[in-house]
Amino acid sequence: MKIWEIFAGLGVPGLAIGTLYMLFRQFHWKLPTVPKSWTGPLLLTFMLIVGGVVFYTLHIWAPNKSIDNNTYKKTKRDLWVRITSQNVIYHTIRQDSSDKDYLVVSDGKVTGIVSDPASHVYLLIRRFNRPQFLKSSEQWIPEKYWGIKEAVVKAGGDWEGIICDYPEIEHNTPDYGYWELMAIATYDKNKIDSEIVWQTCGINHSNILIIGNTDNTSCSETVISMRPPISKKGYYIDKSLAPKETTYCVY
Repeated sequence: MKIWEIFAGLGVPGLAIGTLYMLFRQFHWKLPTVPKSWTGPLLLTFMLIVGGVVFYTLHIWAPNKSIDNNTYKKTKRDLWVRITSQNVIYHTIRQDSSDKDYLVVSDGKVTGIVSDPASHVYLLIRRFNRPQFLKSSEQWIPEKYWGIKEAVVKAGGDWEGIICDYPEIEHNTPDYGYWELMAIATYDKNKIDSEIVWQTCGINHSNILIIGNTDNTSCSETVISMRPPISKKGYYIDKSLAPKETTYCVY
């Protein structure tokens, strides 16, 4: 057994030599005598030939490990994201010492679901500015910048995001207000992170339109969040004038 251990230690070529050696000993084949000076080179040549054949064979029969980008490419049809709950959003109102200006701070959590837990989900929020004379829901003017923060995605695809919204100051307007919420799912995290102004957690809406219309990114329909009036006495809210839900992704 020790001689086989020696042959096995030489790999496949060694086992081949051992097999021939044992056959030669068993059947006493009459082979031409080889000069001793040729023995070493012939053995090395034999081992190199057998090793080359084995390596070439393994290379041919090895499974194909290359990835076809066209086959495995993630597209919008594979990726979708939704907001399922935004009932825990609070728009806190603080009045300054002049009793004229109001600081509105939005915070809270939003939950949802995404089709691929391996993707990155971002929660976005921005405020609507109301014109002086509001006559239709189309007259609301959205802010140029969204507040954005990456959400936590769980293994099953459920996600939870915390609002990151820069405080807004309202001047002499003890009125109700509206915010627009949206979720974005993407495989290109670096692309979104590079566009965020981290001091204010803001991102320009024009960048959202560009990013949201790429093949590896998808966005949810928007959800409208409302801040009630500061004083509800005698105040009527016409809900038909509220901003409409929409989508900024083109499929």
